[in-house]
Amino acid sequence: MKTSPATSRVPSLRSLRTPLLVGLLAPGAASAQTQPPLTSTNSHVTELPPVVITATPIPSSLFDLAQPVNVLEDTKLREQLRSTLGETLSRQPGINSTYFGPNASRPIIRGLGGDRIRILQNGLGTMDVSNTSDDHAVAVDPLSLTRIEVVRGPAALMYGPNAIGGVVNQIDNRIPDRMIKDAITGVVEGRFDSPSNGKSGSLLVEGGSKHGINYHFDAFRRHAGNVSIPGQAWTPAEQATRGANGPRDRLPGSQSISDGATGGASYVWDKGYFGGAFQGYNNDYGAVAEPGVNIRIHQRRWDLAGAFLQPIEAIQSIRWKVGRANYKHTEYDAGAPGTIFNSDAYNGRLEVLHKEFGRVEGSLGYETRQDRLTAIGAEAFLPPSQSAMNSLFAFEEVKWDKLSLQFGGRVDFVGVEASAVPGHPNNFFPTANSRSFTTGNGSLGVVYRPVESYSTAVNFSFSQRAPTTQELYSKGPHTALGTFEIGNPNFNPESNFGLDLSVRRETGHVTGSLGVFYNRFNNFMTLTPSTFNGNAAVDDTGAAPAPGGDSFRVMEYRGLAAEFIGAEGIITVHLLEQGPHRLHVDLKSDYVRARDVRSGAALPRISPLRYGAEVGYSQGAFSANFEAQRVERQSRISAGELATPGYVMLNAGIAYKLGEGKGAAELSLRGMNLLDQEARNHVSFLKEIAPLPGRGVLVSLRLTF
Repeated sequence: MKTSPATSRVPSLRSLRTPLLVGLLAPGAASAQTQPPLTSTNSHVTELPPVVITATPIPSSLFDLAQPVNVLEDTKLREQLRSTLGETLSRQPGINSTYFGPNASRPIIRGLGGDRIRILQNGLGTMDVSNTSDDHAVAVDPLSLTRIEVVRGPAALMYGPNAIGGVVNQIDNRIPDRMIKDAITGVVEGRFDSPSNGKSGSLLVEGGSKHGINYHFDAFRRHAGNVSIPGQAWTPAEQATRGANGPRDRLPGSQSISDGATGGASYVWDKGYFGGAFQGYNNDYGAVAEPGVNIRIHQRRWDLAGAFLQPIEAIQSIRWKVGRANYKHTEYDAGAPGTIFNSDAYNGRLEVLHKEFGRVEGSLGYETRQDRLTAIGAEAFLPPSQSAMNSLFAFEEVKWDKLSLQFGGRVDFVGVEASAVPGHPNNFFPTANSRSFTTGNGSLGVVYRPVESYSTAVNFSFSQRAPTTQELYSKGPHTALGTFEIGNPNFNPESNFGLDLSVRRETGHVTGSLGVFYNRFNNFMTLTPSTFNGNAAVDDTGAAPAPGGDSFRVMEYRGLAAEFIGAEGIITVHLLEQGPHRLHVDLKSDYVRARDVRSGAALPRISPLRYGAEVGYSQGAFSANFEAQRVERQSRISAGELATPGYVMLNAGIAYKLGEGKGAAELSLRGMNLLDQEARNHVSFLKEIAPLPGRGVLVSLRLTF
């Protein structure tokens, strides 16, 4: 693919404004979700069948997909719900968490994170700045979600180059796309967790009329203190470096207060729907890495969505979705505002699903994105920037009795502009810069069902990702990570070849899936220790002075030849299914090995081998589970890293339901880290100063009306 020189202007930001605007005003942005029929057959919203709506535009069961997928919903989602998206998903095979304390955490999928994982909200981007730093929280609280879908491995075909490692779709039904016949239905839930003395509550109300008018409202509030930890916060190595013991029993800077609400409405008819929603989100949380620093997030978001079913004979559906968000993120030091991030972003999709032609079914789509980002303050390590992307994609599936072929491609036109900052204290951004890129990707997947209960899948993919503003133009102290970051304005796109193979069993006494994967990157853009000393702001020891007089490690973005290889699996053994009694055992494991191909050195912050088992039992209204997970020591480390000890995590829970449907209540009690283990997440930048929470309980009460 082609890329322009570093000195060229960006036609894609100006010349593409017309198609960007058309994408918003026409039936513009496709839903990332392809739903079943839009009407309900009972008095409540029809429950989604076991299909995945993120990995493909064609509704498919988990066992008919070429890519591996995790789905959390209903009881399983409530069991694993935590204060952040990353921690909510971190017990799933192949998924870990950045864990920047209990308030900021993004998923890591198969060793990849940051801009290589696309996090969605009902099929569109979250439009926050969580991908720029691990201390930046995702602007969605899991309390408001009804379903989470995770596509592991390259999902760039559907969601662009930022999904080169996978995609996480958070779903909350804020714009109802099916008729709700009851005038009012809802759920209210309260939760308490002892490690942080945390109290949270959420409310969901939905309803509709026979005339097709539907509404949705949800709200949440969360309040938590500093989380309890088992013993010392700092490791012995950190204590020796700092010459102090550090905090004990509680993790300073891990407190938070957050709230938010969403209101939406729609009109549904036999041949489609149309609706809109507005969301307000606020979060004020401590920055564990910086004593006395807290971060306040303020986001306001608008969404529109709709669909036309069978508008003409050759078209099954036209689905569109568009969102826009204003985001502000202020970092306060001892109450005084410091660095401020402002973002004005929009994202839209249009997806056209055509009817079957012989054995072929599929869709065509268009996506548009734009983001204006400014960072202001002494520690602003990014210049003001504007980025835009316009994409075209196609997905097709060919089916036979036992075999299906899934293939497609996508092309992305990307532009990035960075403005000059006259009068910058260190003259870090003296001139404007711009780049434009054309990237593409393609995939080919084969799913084979030798018998009804088994399926095997293999997926080949080639993906390219354009460098971000941060990778191109960052320069300055990144206090949360203790680094001074230097970008490379001459970067070319990153490319990846991926291979994924899995075997699945859908029915029988033993069910589940096992898979292996291989990803080979060229120009894998990552931060590495720098010997750079050509700037007056960086001394000869590789340390750069911070505004307060501290010094930071100088890190430079470089492109590596890298490979990731690993395996993951979950096997369920159904021990008892007799009358109301259900007893099963889940066996889970995952492993990733990542290295620099040229030097053979390990890449940083790669999760070690994890394995464990969960026993679950239910009888009517009663259910219980017990989980044990072993995380091995990670001693395969990169330059500047320290080895991380292994640990065993034990969790258990019980739940009891009173009634079904309206008027039902569910009370649950869950014990976490029952051994009170000092557990440190090797993936986290804070592992030397912030262990995972100690022993505690989580109590929740859920009422349906």
